[in-house]
Amino acid sequence: MLKRLTVKGRMNIINISILALFVTMVTFSVWNSNGVKEMGIEKTGEVMLADQKARIQLASHAAALMAEAALAGVTDEAEVKPTVRRLVDKVIYEADRSGYYFIYEGTTAVAFPVAKDKVGKDLGGVTDKNGVKVIQALRDKARAGGGFVQYIWPNPGAGDQPKLSYAEMIPGSSMWIGTGVYLDNIEAYQNQMAAEIGSMVSK
Repeated sequence: MLKRLTVKGRMNIINISILALFVTMVTFSVWNSNGVKEMGIEKTGEVMLADQKARIQLASHAAALMAEAALAGVTDEAEVKPTVRRLVDKVIYEADRSGYYFIYEGTTAVAFPVAKDKVGKDLGGVTDKNGVKVIQALRDKARAGGGFVQYIWPNPGAGDQPKLSYAEMIPGSSMWIGTGVYLDNIEAYQNQMAAEIGSMVSK
């Protein structure tokens, strides 16, 4: 069949074949790059989440041990709760001051630095927009030896955001302590990565 074609016709077939091969290679390259991008973004999120978990677990455990030590010399029962409250009331961290410790006895707030009007109130009925009974869930994790709870919580200036908290019992007491971090920073970093890598792939 090729013998019947002119030299020009044969050149056209060669050019079309080269173009088809080029388009196929470019398509595969972009598809492969996007796959790598998605995997990289996903793995980055997993690593950042694991880091946040380790951080708040360590912080909560250290605070629980400090609370135990602070209560060691307290003999007056009426001074127990004020003692642990003084321990955490001024501890506010994170650049946006969204990090703090909270202490509960059951589901009743003992220390709540960013909402002191809640101290002494039973907050067991507090439920996030997804139906998670936040305080009950944290209490249960603490009683089970310590654990994480993820939920939606208002972040002043940023609205409702995903939050991760860890809680554990204060040794030698009926109270538990915990702290948490907002996870919107992970999503923001992933979005930034996606935009930067997407720009590189497009080029």
